[in-house]
Amino acid sequence: MATGTSVLIVDDASAVRDRLRRLLESIRHVHVVGDAADATEAIRQIGEKQPRIVVLDLSLPGENGLAVLKSTRKLAAGAVFAVFSNYTGPQVAEECYRAGADFVFDKSADIDDLLAAIGGIAELDRTNGSA
Repeated sequence: MATGTSVLIVDDASAVRDRLRRLLESIRHVHVVGDAADATEAIRQIGEKQPRIVVLDLSLPGENGLAVLKSTRKLAAGAVFAVFSNYTGPQVAEECYRAGADFVFDKSADIDDLLAAIGGIAELDRTNGSA
């Protein structure tokens, strides 16, 4: 079993999930535990796998990412939720934060910031002995 900070990727685009997996697994102490393409699968995996970090797109088949965030925030109380979406204007970001997001990143501009945040959390987890 892999050790490190566990990450679940939730995005409807397989190319995005695959690219994120490759980028995240290149970060020391980060382990991708799964991915989901829709809200139903995301909710199931968050409950089952209890990832340390959830990277969550807002645009998903079925319920949107915001609904996933609202319904799983308490289910995965210790998780860090990083919204990674094309729809991150100020009003959307505010709604995400109110729903329990810890970070909101724009897919078109903030990939480096997302990776840096996850790398920082993984390093803190390792330093604190929780990964």
